[in-house]
Amino acid sequence: CNFDRVMLDGRALSDRPQVGVDFFASSESDGIHGLNDFHSSHFISQKVEVTTLARSLKEHNTEFIDYLKVDTEGNDLRVLQGLDWGSHFPEVLMCEFEDFKTASYGYSSMDLYAYLSERYSTVLISEWHSVRKYGTLHRWRRVADSPEGVDFERGWGNFIAIRDSNLKSVLVSAIEKQAGSDD
Repeated sequence: CNFDRVMLDGRALSDRPQVGVDFFASSESDGIHGLNDFHSSHFISQKVEVTTLARSLKEHNTEFIDYLKVDTEGNDLRVLQGLDWGSHFPEVLMCEFEDFKTASYGYSSMDLYAYLSERYSTVLISEWHSVRKYGTLHRWRRVADSPEGVDFERGWGNFIAIRDSNLKSVLVSAIEKQAGSDD
């Protein structure tokens, strides 16, 4: 692995720069830390600086994005709104959806799906069964190529947006193979 190309930025991301924003941690799960106070176990762990993805990429002289993974516990749409799509258009983009987390931000999973569908020709949905308890293993349900039949009310998962629709079958096979190995 070429660690010269790895960059760490201690700031949080959203749609606009801010200073002194509450960052929430959880005593129940390390996997639900973020800017969103959506769980009873959350407590303010620190104040953070927030920047946009566009600013961070410019500051780090990043010219091209092959793959972008966004998992910000409900803030994913705002992070994507902070991207300069004219300068940086990821080949593959994966982001999390879960209405339980996004409700406080005023958007739904379908809003995020529509945002991605406006930019990408193919948006896959890796759907998981509802979370029983954060910090434990979760059960994968399926991969879908449309929102029809997806349980957005109780389920969660990832949207996988791809520019080259020829990658669709490769990604679906890889997802299903990996998910099958976790059973």
